[in-house]
Amino acid sequence: MLFEVIRTTGAWPPCKKAKEHQHTFTASNGREGQDKFWVVELNTLEEFTQFLKTHGMLVVSIDAPKDSYHPGGSDHPGIEIYDDYRE
Repeated sequence: MLFEVIRTTGAWPPCKKAKEHQHTFTASNGREGQDKFWVVELNTLEEFTQFLKTHGMLVVSIDAPKDSYHPGGSDHPGIEIYDDYRE
């Protein structure tokens, strides 16, 4: 299963396993755009557990949000490597 992955600190790439992924989306004005983001593939609970042990605290979401940095959103669940404080 693919997960979009980011770091709280914004470091790029967010981890060694991350691969760049490209996504085409349609904006609210009807124009198509391209969005690039990082993904990791974790197919088993054991792989997920190892990822957690390697990176520490994670924030997991069912889908990646649409925001000013990521206008197209994503069809993949998201993992944030929580490596710094944020509100």
